[in-house]
Amino acid sequence: MAAAAIPLLATGTLVKAGSEYAAAEQQAELSKINAGLAEFNRKNALARGEEQVEQLQTVRDQVVGSQRATLAANNIVVGTGIAEALEEDTQQAIDDDIITVRNNAMLEAWGYRTQELQFEYDRRQTLRAQPLRAAGTLLTGGSQIAMTARRI
Repeated sequence: MAAAAIPLLATGTLVKAGSEYAAAEQQAELSKINAGLAEFNRKNALARGEEQVEQLQTVRDQVVGSQRATLAANNIVVGTGIAEALEEDTQQAIDDDIITVRNNAMLEAWGYRTQELQFEYDRRQTLRAQPLRAAGTLLTGGSQIAMTARRI
């Protein structure tokens, strides 16, 4: 009866090693896909940040233009004294918002870059470990076969 188990053990060992190898291939491919998604999200975060910056710059220009028009309509000399201080304060407030938006976009992009690097690392590690796992399974299976053969 033990002799009949040897071919089954050998077959099971080979199937298990092959399955482990295939599973590692799939995991590596999934990590590659995830890294690509993280890269897309990183680029998207930066693009959205720049889009928000452009919108804020447009708002800033509109607000400053409106202030100048209002001041000029009220016979206040634009670009001097309190009119100049008002314009500078308005520009500074919106420029501070622009800095915040850019910083937030960069931080979000950094988070996605970190994910991207982690997925790439996972992929490389999976591919490096793949032959070792398969070899371990083959060695374990081989020792089980040898032990079974000794009992015969």
